[in-house]
Amino acid sequence: LPEKLKNDPEKLKTVKNLTVQMLQCFCYPIGKNYPFARQGGLLRLIWPWEAMPMLSALGDIGDFADYIEPVIGAYFDELQRPNGEIVTFGFGWASVTAAAVYSFAYYSKNRSRRFWYRYRNNAMAAFDWIKRMRASTVEDLEKGIYAGLFPPMRGCDWGEVFQVWGTTDLTNIDTLRMLAEAAEYFGD
Repeated sequence: LPEKLKNDPEKLKTVKNLTVQMLQCFCYPIGKNYPFARQGGLLRLIWPWEAMPMLSALGDIGDFADYIEPVIGAYFDELQRPNGEIVTFGFGWASVTAAAVYSFAYYSKNRSRRFWYRYRNNAMAAFDWIKRMRASTVEDLEKGIYAGLFPPMRGCDWGEVFQVWGTTDLTNIDTLRMLAEAAEYFGD
């Protein structure tokens, strides 16, 4: 735990309570050998976007590699397509690939050089997918249409396809920044 928490019993109690709640979000689906960090029941399956702050917080407060690494590993080993995109078993959001890469880069930079090099190529393939998706809006920009950094795609569980700057574009910007920080940290 960070030193400032060790000397503050009230904050420490709160952090311990929240940690237990976060650890309850990990589950192994029947018949699978990898966990999910999930919100709600298993019927909702995985939520990489919602899991980002939880995985980051667990990495910040202690050694939870046995929880965090298998979840992020499943993003790359089980959910990454050959084109680099990371999908879910539920509704696909445009921010899923970026959310998975953010969790990977943040955790690696703060906790594990070994993990960085294990999934570095997967993260770069996902980064390339993000770049290709962003490049697809250049033609719209040349026509004076401001579609955002990403083309309109499904950005949440609502079935409509529209521009979702809060969960799509901002997640991509944060992810590219975090991936660059991690790469710089590792001299990569």
